[in-house]
Amino acid sequence: MVSSFSPPKDFGPKGFLKEICRRKSYDSMNPEGPGALAKEKWMDQMDKGASERIAEALLFLQDHFSHQNWTRREIAQWAGTTPETVIRTLSQFEKEGLIDQTDGRSIRILSKEKLRERADVR
Repeated sequence: MVSSFSPPKDFGPKGFLKEICRRKSYDSMNPEGPGALAKEKWMDQMDKGASERIAEALLFLQDHFSHQNWTRREIAQWAGTTPETVIRTLSQFEKEGLIDQTDGRSIRILSKEKLRERADVR
């Protein structure tokens, strides 16, 4: 059976995380208990700027979904920002030598360690 997703009225980073907390199957991936991953992501969202959140999103998406090319809009939704901010930030990351995005939608991380520093991943 395919579960349907109806975004809550406050959909965005907070609404997305509420939905994650509600879904038991997603929580089964985290041994710390229900909602632990969502709570951790929500707390990180509050403390970080857009470029840090985008860097963290790129690392997370590559680690967990490396087979998929993500749109700038999807990255923005994950990072809690706008597609325009993602486009500008990715361009800056490319100038800094952190990523390469010359192959269409594909984003290749060139320096995972530097991107991790940029994301301020603890």
